[in-house]
Amino acid sequence: LFDASSVGIAAGADVDAAYVNGDLIYMSFTTNGIIVPGVGSVNDEDVVLYNRVTNTWTLYFDGSDVGLTTDGEDVDAFEILPDGSVVVSILTTGAVPGVTGIQDEDLIRCVGTFGPTTTCVWSWYFDGSDVGLTADGEDVDSVSAASGNLYLSTVGNYTVAGLSGGNDDVFVCNSSVTGVNTSCS
Repeated sequence: LFDASSVGIAAGADVDAAYVNGDLIYMSFTTNGIIVPGVGSVNDEDVVLYNRVTNTWTLYFDGSDVGLTTDGEDVDAFEILPDGSVVVSILTTGAVPGVTGIQDEDLIRCVGTFGPTTTCVWSWYFDGSDVGLTADGEDVDSVSAASGNLYLSTVGNYTVAGLSGGNDDVFVCNSSVTGVNTSCS
């Protein structure tokens, strides 16, 4: 679908999260200090945007502007919701203004403005422990939201009510109720 090295990204810059919307490709990298043409150095808590029509890069989400500042607060999964808010999962544990105790199986939501200067109000979006994601390896590393459902994948094996699988699976939280008290049907 997309070869980032053909548009100025160094070959060693591993993408760990991506979202595609037509000709717009959003991505986050696994390490700090990735040089992005027209943007400069980006870190693992940032999301950049490549526009295939204009052949340009921009900084879409600056995680350090909104509290993702410690080691382990690497954005390893994200989704842009229809209302324009951004939902992220982080690599290990962390906290942002207004939300503490974030684990790697959780999703937090940023409602605000995006670009080189990012602002937001954070809230819980998906508490993985509410639906049984508590074991090592149940780190959410992929998310997609569609029609009231959350499609998820994890770094390792997972077990939720009535279902278990491996890191190569995608499972769905049907009719998801999001927020502090997350539930799936």
